[in-house]
Amino acid sequence: MEKIINRVILKSVSSFKIYALSINIDEQTYAIFPCKDTLLKSIPKDVGFIPLPSKIIVNEIKVSGIDTTSGISSILFYPDGTKEPAEIFVTDFSDNKNYEIKIEPYSLAPTYETFE
Repeated sequence: MEKIINRVILKSVSSFKIYALSINIDEQTYAIFPCKDTLLKSIPKDVGFIPLPSKIIVNEIKVSGIDTTSGISSILFYPDGTKEPAEIFVTDFSDNKNYEIKIEPYSLAPTYETFE
């Protein structure tokens, strides 16, 4: 997940555009795409979703306090390097641990914490 998140941050900052990271929890896929507004109302029809790495499963996502355990959740990344506050809960089968990935608005990189 770290590479995916860093890719969105880099795209947003280097292009001076708002980008979204959308994750489909049911299908375990993701998409990265530019947004025209600070409020994502819908995902453009031409956006293609890519499978997440097979060693991880996204179980839950919280964005700005809104909890999602199925369907699609999106996190916005802004050209000034800020981002929506989010928590992504994943299971990593490479080490059989559960992680909480925290994305803070003003931090440079996400933080990772293990949990049971």
